[in-house]
Amino acid sequence: MEALVRSGAPCSRCGVPIGLAPWDTDHLIGLAQGGRNTAENLWPAHKKCNRSDGGRRGRAQQLGRSLKDDRGEPKW
Repeated sequence: MEALVRSGAPCSRCGVPIGLAPWDTDHLIGLAQGGRNTAENLWPAHKKCNRSDGGRRGRAQQLGRSLKDDRGEPKW
């Protein structure tokens, strides 16, 4: 996950690169929606962004798009 942040990965919530801002590991599909603690489902998010919804919705559904391409590679 550190490598993603250092390489300019976007926040899973707002899409802005994490940069030097405090960050958390976010679940693209929330645990409450059946998501798992797997590498494919974890993505960095700004702490403020990640804590704003209280886990009510998965990130993939909220963004309405995937952060990865068809091959599973990051889209940045």
